Amino acid sequence: MAIRSILFNATMARAVLAGEKTQMRRVIRPQPKPPSDGSYRIEECSWPQGFGFPSGPNNSGSIKWYRSPFGQIGDHLLAKESCWILGHWVENGMEKGYRKFDFYEFLVHGSPSVCFEKPNKIHQKGTMGIGWVHRSSIQMPQWASRITLEITGIRIEQVQNISEVDALREGVFLPGPSKNSPIGQGVLTATSNFENEIFYMSDHYAREEYERLFNSTYRAKGLGWDVNPWVWIVEFKVVSRDNV
Repeated sequence: MAIRSILFNATMARAVLAGEKTQMRRVIRPQPKPPSDGSYRIEECSWPQGFGFPSGPNNSGSIKWYRSPFGQIGDHLLAKESCWILGHWVENGMEKGYRKFDFYEFLVHGSPSVCFEKPNKIHQKGTMGIGWVHRSSIQMPQWASRITLEITGIRIEQVQNISEVDALREGVFLPGPSKNSPIGQGVLTATSNFENEIFYMSDHYAREEYERLFNSTYRAKGLGWDVNPWVWIVEFKVVSRDNV
């Protein structure tokens, strides 16, 4: 069993902890090139987990293989998110070019302590003494992770093929339906008992909410919803909760 890290923003991390997010979609890089006749066919390799696309017309020609960057079914993912860690800054005396800068290194204080809600007082870089220092999801050390996930499924599809139920499993937030709807008031999630019902939402549907979420990450990179890129779909379950 392999262990890898995966980045989540604070909203998605809370959705995972609440049991409202059990899937994630990440764009495949580089994107598969369509065959000359525009038709895709997918070949699957079970080990290592991956998928291939024949390059020629009528799904002939050599196959371009894509191996899952997240691992295999049964592997674990450590969720990394923005946090604050108790510690202090020290100068490390590094030099850059012809000028000397006061570069600082962050050291954890004593027994490691982490929090996920913004403290009242934050130590900026260079501040003397011990205090709470912000660490981005990329900077978060593995020991500080509060969520360990186990991969239960891996597949690929184009993002616009996402279903209403799968959009809910992505952890999107939906405002409650109106009082006159067949469902009544409340917030629908993937754990609700309405997965096979029609969603009578006043203004929003889960796919529309997920489209907005997807575009907030990928549109500026030229891989937004309208491009309909191929994505990895990773299904998972929470196997441990630490530092909660």
